[in-house]
Amino acid sequence: MTSLKLQAIQTALTGNWKSAISLNKKLLDENPQDIDTLNRLALAYAISGKVKDAKIAYQKVLDIDPLNPIALKNVKRLKEKTFSTKKTNDGSLQISNNFLEETGKFKL
Repeated sequence: MTSLKLQAIQTALTGNWKSAISLNKKLLDENPQDIDTLNRLALAYAISGKVKDAKIAYQKVLDIDPLNPIALKNVKRLKEKTFSTKKTNDGSLQISNNFLEETGKFKL
């Protein structure tokens, strides 16, 4: 795993969504078909309130992999507005782990 990818994952884990968006965009410059990066970018957009951008990123995932369970589940949640965020003590946004996980597989 590249250091940039590790950095993108770490920024998401710490709730630094602005940086997560930036890093994942850089990763997509290198490989626009990277499903994991697209899913991470879409999540960062969703948490940042950029729902339209999140839907576009998830649609790119589905264009590459129409059965991608993470993108399918999260597009549905975005449409139904069933994902939830909450502010942490330090003011950052945190999202429900259900938005990040697929049974048997963990993705960020």
